[in-house]
Amino acid sequence: MKRKGVISLKGKIIITISLLIILILTISNIISMEYRSKQFQYYLEEHSTALVEAQALALRNPLWEYDKESAQAALQGLLRHPAFVSATVLDEQGREFSKLNTPESSLAPGETIFGIHQDIYFSTALNQKRKVGNLSVHLSNRHILKELQKEKVEAIYELLIFLVVLIGSLFIAIGKFTVPIERMSKIIRQSAVGDHSGEVLSQYLKRRDEIGDIARSIKLDQQQRLDEIKILEISTSIAQEINLDQLLHKITEATSDLLEAEKSRLFLYDPTKETLYLHSKSEDQDLLPIKPGQGIIGKVFLEKKTILVKDVSEEKDFNPDVERVTQFQTQNLLATPLINKEGKCIGILEALNSKKTRFSTRDKRRIESLASQTTVAIEQIRLFDHYVEKQKLKKAMEIAQEVQKSFLPKDKAQEKNYELVGWNLSCDETGGDYYDYFDLPGNKFAITIGDVTGHGIGPAFVMVTGRAFLRALALQALPIVELMNQLNLLLEGDTEDDQFMTLFYGELDKDRVLRYANAGHDCPLLYRQSEKEFIELESTGIPLGMMDDFEYEEAEPIQIHSGDVLILSTDGITEAMNPQGDQFGEKRLAETILSCIEQPAVEIIKKCYSEVQAFCSGANQRDDLTLVVAKFTERGVDTRSLKGLKLETS
Repeated sequence: MKRKGVISLKGKIIITISLLIILILTISNIISMEYRSKQFQYYLEEHSTALVEAQALALRNPLWEYDKESAQAALQGLLRHPAFVSATVLDEQGREFSKLNTPESSLAPGETIFGIHQDIYFSTALNQKRKVGNLSVHLSNRHILKELQKEKVEAIYELLIFLVVLIGSLFIAIGKFTVPIERMSKIIRQSAVGDHSGEVLSQYLKRRDEIGDIARSIKLDQQQRLDEIKILEISTSIAQEINLDQLLHKITEATSDLLEAEKSRLFLYDPTKETLYLHSKSEDQDLLPIKPGQGIIGKVFLEKKTILVKDVSEEKDFNPDVERVTQFQTQNLLATPLINKEGKCIGILEALNSKKTRFSTRDKRRIESLASQTTVAIEQIRLFDHYVEKQKLKKAMEIAQEVQKSFLPKDKAQEKNYELVGWNLSCDETGGDYYDYFDLPGNKFAITIGDVTGHGIGPAFVMVTGRAFLRALALQALPIVELMNQLNLLLEGDTEDDQFMTLFYGELDKDRVLRYANAGHDCPLLYRQSEKEFIELESTGIPLGMMDDFEYEEAEPIQIHSGDVLILSTDGITEAMNPQGDQFGEKRLAETILSCIEQPAVEIIKKCYSEVQAFCSGANQRDDLTLVVAKFTERGVDTRSLKGLKLETS
């Protein structure tokens, strides 16, 4: 759209050049006329002098031989020249002999007169000259001014004709230059507001001058902007897709449309099998497994560079097996890698057979841009899928954790004549540590602690299985040795070869006599109040689940006295490590317990926890923590005071 009140580029150029030419011609004409005026005056003076000399020569006879009328008649021819206004002849004594004036001899305003004087000589027979008089004529500048005025008019007339011709020529010549610029400027203005419909004429694109350069630049910019718009539309479309198969289908269709290709393919790399697999709805995906370095696709994968093949028949890396499998005749192709932010190639995007005869450098830029968007979209979907799976697993683990926690014993310590507190903290959502205490037939009470190798969901299942087996066997009131042997047999047949479970199992009767067996578990500590020292309840057999025919033994019974304290723990306590790699150890655990032995059982657990936490100094711990403290007094304890007790790790 032409803007009102704005002079076009062509108009500006024509006005500027015309004014410049007029100025130059005017100055040149003034200088020329001044020069011609001087030349004309000089010519007139010379011409007049020559006329006067000729007239004086005509009067060379003695003046006395003429009368005044004859002399005036002789001067008539001289005064015919329009520049002469009067003529006077003086004799040798300087007296006026004859005088003649023209009708225009009266001076006009501003008119000037200048004279020319010439002596008249008489030549004797002896060829001697004798002055006999003087001829004087007066000339007016009126004629000069008329002649100059005439020349000015002619010069102005010639100048006007020249300018008309010149401006017309400029209009035509400059139009050849400015019209393309104005048209292309309009296209640029339209593009600036998002309208890329303007078409650069092919005749401008073919030119080999600056206009052609500008036209090709605008055409290239238009193509790039249109490509950006198309790629943005494609990116918006694929960014909304959350299904990988649908996404890959959209990408191949978009690639064919954007590059005007007959077909597009997308290969994804499977790092577990080190193979590129085709993802296509129209071709059998299993028919085209490609190894890195195999064919053009494999070459692109290794080199991580786009490859443009104008003729596959001349490409040595082209694999004809693909043609036989897909029944598709490839003539030319364009393949680019999908590179993620870590710099790894996750796949290949390929366009086959350009509908424009062959793929161009522009197509190479477009497929690379599209490949970048494709990589981001694929990674986002994979991340989303991983997140969904992780959330599902997290939810399952939370449920498993709740189930596992529900298996821990409920607080019944208030019903006993001793304090009994148990505490567990898993390093993962679920763990392999286990503790329990429950009533047995015959007015007995069972107390146990165990540790399954490893941590996480697998050991948690083993722990739950062992708990169920143990409770079932214990409630049958079996002897401790028989219970341990049957439990070992059940676990050995129900666990993997590399899994086993350490276990301390004890039974306390109404007289506070403790009978127990220890299947490879960390030795519990019994603090004797009367002796102010610890007794270790040592192992009586190997961990459960290692050998199905192993025969366990029962330890010697131990009498528990008032004031004694029984501490059961797992190796997560003693093997907790600080940043330097040192372990907390059994000695440090005993010293910690001893420092607070007079306090309630719950405070002993809190003290152990704080000491372990301080010792670890933020070092990451990879094992579960479990403590059980039984303090034989005449009072119970509220185990809820242990809720929220957590180990802070980095």
